[in-house]
Amino acid sequence: MTALVRADGNVLVDREEALAAFHRLCRDPRERLLFVYGMAGQGKTTLLSHLVDTVAPTHGLTGNLLDLEHLTDFEASTADGIAFAGRALDAVARCFEIHSGTVLKEYRRSRGIAADTVRNFLTSVPRLRLRQRASRNSSISHVSISWEGHSDGRRLALLRDNELSRMTEALLRGVAAHRGELPPGARHVLCIDTSERLHFLDGSAADRADGGNGVRHWLVSDVLANLLDAWPGLAVVLAGREPLTPPAGHRAQQVRLDAWREHHTHTYLSAHGITAPEAARSVHQLSGGLPLWANVLAEICATAGSPASDLVLPTSAYEPDPMWTSRVLLSRLPEKRRRVVAAASVLRRIERDALVALLDAVDPAHAALAGRAAHVLEAAGDQGGEPHADGLSGNWFEDLCSYSFVHSQRTPSGGFEHRMHPLVRGAILSYLEREQTGLLRILHKAATRHHHARGNWMDALFHALSTGEDAAMATWKEQLDLSLSRYDFSTSLRLVELVVSDDAGPATADRAQLMVEAHIAAGRIAFFQMRLDDAEISYRRARGIADERGDRVGAATALLHLAELSHRRLDVSKAAEAVNDALVLFEREHHVRGRAESLHRLGHLRLAHMDIAGASQAAADSLVLFRAQGDALGQARALELLGHIRLGQADLAGAKEHIKNSLTLYDREEDLRGLASTLGLVADISLLQGYVAEATEAADRARSIYRQTGDAFREAGAVHIFGRVRLAAGDLLGAESDARVELSVHERTGNRLGQANALHLLGTVHLAAGRTDEAVQAALGARIRYEEVGNPLGAAHAMQLLGRVALDECHEADAEPLFTRALDQYRRVGNPLGEADALYWRAMCEERLGRPADALADAEAAADIYARLGSNRGLGESASLAARLHLAASRSDRAELRLWQARKAFRLIGDTENERTAGGC
Repeated sequence: MTALVRADGNVLVDREEALAAFHRLCRDPRERLLFVYGMAGQGKTTLLSHLVDTVAPTHGLTGNLLDLEHLTDFEASTADGIAFAGRALDAVARCFEIHSGTVLKEYRRSRGIAADTVRNFLTSVPRLRLRQRASRNSSISHVSISWEGHSDGRRLALLRDNELSRMTEALLRGVAAHRGELPPGARHVLCIDTSERLHFLDGSAADRADGGNGVRHWLVSDVLANLLDAWPGLAVVLAGREPLTPPAGHRAQQVRLDAWREHHTHTYLSAHGITAPEAARSVHQLSGGLPLWANVLAEICATAGSPASDLVLPTSAYEPDPMWTSRVLLSRLPEKRRRVVAAASVLRRIERDALVALLDAVDPAHAALAGRAAHVLEAAGDQGGEPHADGLSGNWFEDLCSYSFVHSQRTPSGGFEHRMHPLVRGAILSYLEREQTGLLRILHKAATRHHHARGNWMDALFHALSTGEDAAMATWKEQLDLSLSRYDFSTSLRLVELVVSDDAGPATADRAQLMVEAHIAAGRIAFFQMRLDDAEISYRRARGIADERGDRVGAATALLHLAELSHRRLDVSKAAEAVNDALVLFEREHHVRGRAESLHRLGHLRLAHMDIAGASQAAADSLVLFRAQGDALGQARALELLGHIRLGQADLAGAKEHIKNSLTLYDREEDLRGLASTLGLVADISLLQGYVAEATEAADRARSIYRQTGDAFREAGAVHIFGRVRLAAGDLLGAESDARVELSVHERTGNRLGQANALHLLGTVHLAAGRTDEAVQAALGARIRYEEVGNPLGAAHAMQLLGRVALDECHEADAEPLFTRALDQYRRVGNPLGEADALYWRAMCEERLGRPADALADAEAAADIYARLGSNRGLGESASLAARLHLAASRSDRAELRLWQARKAFRLIGDTENERTAGGC
């Protein structure tokens, strides 16, 4: 095996597949999209640089490399979604402008307007009153919003979404308008690194009328998919830590980068002049096969002048001490420079003032000299010179770069930012923690004071956490709760990173507890974004840490989230097992709120199994415990579950009462998720009662809230209700669109129950539109899925829909047994509303089959059930049928009574047409 040595000294080994894909992309104009993915340290950035610098020019292409790592980290303490997205779009715009020789004026104006709009809004609202009320153990955090949906927090989120869309559309319009000014036949390759940095901007497929591919990656689906259409000759390479789904209408090559084997490491080291097999073995073990680590170790040997024998410790050639890196590195530094390197390793970004502040805390005299040396740090990047410092022999900045592997990056503002190599930084911090704990604590405290004084709250919090301060840990929890309650995933993930990153400080018991909470938070964010595998990984990490430290409450909390995940995947038995295990742990710790949460989740699982009595008992028990704790939001959720159960029993009055009480609590506590969820139930009940206008308003509010928060699972449910509302209002096109959007979301996540619900709605729409063949296919698909997941109520719905299709095609003899089987099923599961529907449709069959007595009996029974349930639409239709049958039998008095009942029901829901024609009179 040979190694490819680049001009910059980097060596490419075992990357033949990626290089071949690069050449195909450059040779074939039809190849326009390539995804390169792999864990951190696989050399993705080096490969992209090679493509831009070497491969593309070889084939006559120009290229640009955009690293999102630098864009999103710049001014991280004050950046928001608009700023992050804007910097990425700016880089794309600059790339097009350079190659077309034009200026995208409309985009530049739109960019400025977007930033000003958000800034002016924040200025006009001195304080966004966003309050966190719920415990961190709840299934979702909560954000304040008024019942009318006009809270400042929601307005800000919607404003950002609108401005993001405006900027993106302006860029795409500008590219399309000026593409004629590109050199004829010219091709360009745009490489984008660290694509996962923009995951927080991802949305759900329910935003899109065409359904899409589930959760969409904003950069891929909203920007690049359209950019490839607008810019002929453009090819795009995306590199990140996970594979991405190509946008609709585009295909993409996928290349996965894996860790090296030992012979790859040996080949790499040989290219650096290190040929000893023992050295290759040790470096491979230390690096874990990661090219980045192998590169760092090779550079340490070359820079420090270490012979190859230093890589093999005398104690064991096969189990080297992981601390050797920092010892080898620091032992070659003059004593007076070791504190400079130590201070630089403590800082996340090396800045002159911060470095001087840290050195001042440990050596004021040295700090004065270091300050003069650090003063020229920026000039080193801007002018390419070799900075010197009076009082420090040699080139201070050059030594810092050599020994600590500090890299200078140009920021979007045009300046330079300096960071220590993260792996080397972690090694030095580990050494300091073990050998010089006092010095490390002093440096972190100095950094905390420095960043706090400058308003850099995130950096200040990082350093305070690294000292193990109780107040810092409490602040971290509060900020994490607040950011999750605002669905501010960017800030949430940065807070998570403060705790789980390799340089996060000493592994104390308190930090381990924070790590449990951080991994659970990361899992919740992945869950909201429908990255279920990532969510499971985070939850299991949380549980593993909790189990390791004997934290039963933390382990139980992680189990509850795993149960929610299994429930979402429709693995109800696995979910029930996790809930029962969590309940046992909470009971051992006498954790009342945890028991309440477990019972609440158990109620949902029993409801999924149609165990109405068990679900009711679990919900009622959780309500008692939540009340005992004074947990208003817990009570609201328990009441909401009771409302679900009553609704499933078609007890509309009982459901409405529970939901009303739940809604009051959610509104008082300003809980966004609760408001949206109960609004969906309000829409469902209003629809069953025939109040279409009220149902439309409630469903629209619920869907807008879910869309704002990115809660795609629940948004799909709101879309389902909205589709039913549109169907009831006669908007067949809108209802079909909603059904297809819902179906696409559930197909993306593998949710068979959700697919069944969507197919049932789609079949009902097809029937209303007269497309009976399509209605049959959808109904059969729904029935199969309902039976697969063991949902007898859904199977009855699908069977009844098949009967309605047969009735519509005048196959009454086929329809009647289907309605009878559905009726029996409804009675077995205790669903009176379904029972009334089946009786009504069977009565319609019997009337056509010439059995008026049977038809009248079923119509009367249906009307009585509808009247008891308060279902006005059903009452009007069944009473009208009964009136017609009474008239045919010359029973005018009974006909008049049912006719009056039908007309009153239609009048209540504003259906004047059916009120006028009720009973066929």
